[in-house]
Amino acid sequence: MAYAKLFDSSKCIACRGCQKACKNWNQDPAEKTTNRGTHQNPPDLSHQTRTVVRFKEQEGGDLGIIWTFFKDSCRHCIEPACKMIADGTDEQAVVITDTGAVIYNERTAKVEGMNCGYNIPKQEKDGAPYVKCTLCFDRITNGLQPACVTTCPTGALEFGKREDIVKLALQRVEEAKKRYPDAHISSDYKEVNYIQVFHYKEDMFEMYADREKQQKIKMASRRDLLNPKKAAGMISKLLG
Repeated sequence: MAYAKLFDSSKCIACRGCQKACKNWNQDPAEKTTNRGTHQNPPDLSHQTRTVVRFKEQEGGDLGIIWTFFKDSCRHCIEPACKMIADGTDEQAVVITDTGAVIYNERTAKVEGMNCGYNIPKQEKDGAPYVKCTLCFDRITNGLQPACVTTCPTGALEFGKREDIVKLALQRVEEAKKRYPDAHISSDYKEVNYIQVFHYKEDMFEMYADREKQQKIKMASRRDLLNPKKAAGMISKLLG
């Protein structure tokens, strides 16, 4: 059974409970950071941070300044670009499960050029395994919700059967439009198992996703699937 997770920006208060829950469940250590003039902390995803809440202030017209938030993590793509790259080295390095979760394992350490249009795969250093959100595969296969979802106090995060989450996302868009006319569902919602609803016009999703890059990776991977070094080189050229 395929599951999906929903993020609704209109309900997010950036408490970062999801961020902390993710670290606690995966036993990932805290990162030492410095003040960069923003509440966003850590500054980005890493091998120690699988989920990060991004912050942005933007003009909201009659609503004044809107402080917007976005929970950034793996989208668990239905057709993952990262797996297309990994399969050229080891078809078991990245696994698509029946739940919809895309899982990395230690074999990813041998994969060259691991990448995706969302800049999700992270590693501690060259030759180390890649790390990302697992959709709490160990929890959802035991009847539990993902750790991040259980800690959300406002209902900004939801989890369930994919078809139910898509319906809920569309309902949330209509609810949000009553106050935020520009509310919409993420443009990639048919391609991923982490679906977002945004209540603001300037789509923060687009800031942290490059659909063109995603397609370039897939094209290069399909072309050179049996030659991972060639694929990695092609991807580097395509991405500049």
